[in-house]
Amino acid sequence: MWEVHYSLEAANYLADNSALISELYWAMECLADTDGMPSSGEYRELRGLVYWTIQDHEVVYRRAEPEQTIRVLLI
Repeated sequence: MWEVHYSLEAANYLADNSALISELYWAMECLADTDGMPSSGEYRELRGLVYWTIQDHEVVYRRAEPEQTIRVLLI
């Protein structure tokens, strides 16, 4: 199973808006069950980053296959 990690900026955004974006948080956590590739919304890969549009948000993250981790950089 993959792990999802958050940059300080992404973690702060989640903490500051937790009451409004709980579904977005769970969608990002579900990336751990899909090898880091979104199962909903639209996404594109560019230069090692995944740009994912989900629930009126743009999420930018990096997949590290050897470590099986997802690092959410920006929301």
